Amino acid sequence: MSEISQSITERVSLIRQNHFSIMLPPDCFALLLAISTLNIERLDNPISEGELIDIFYLANKDVAQAHENPLIRAINAINDMVHQHLLNRFTTLQAEDYAIYRLTLLGINITDYYIRQK
Repeated sequence: MSEISQSITERVSLIRQNHFSIMLPPDCFALLLAISTLNIERLDNPISEGELIDIFYLANKDVAQAHENPLIRAINAINDMVHQHLLNRFTTLQAEDYAIYRLTLLGINITDYYIRQK
């Protein structure tokens, strides 16, 4: 029993030390599901930031936020998802201003769970 207790303690401390948490507002969750659907069609190819912004617009077209620019909302959602380890951002040394994105295993598993619950 002490091994299990130690394992739990180690895992919990890892989460607390790294400040891991998950919070998905509806616009981020809609983006996550849209990316997952697109990944199925594209066979796991990376997605550019421009494509992610287009996907955000498509997934959230019914949500009007008059006080906030849709581009800023999209960029904030993408950054939040990277911060929460739902998306991985990859940049190259030649073009640091250009990034590609892939869903992480966490992002894939969350979307798989909700898609199967449908």
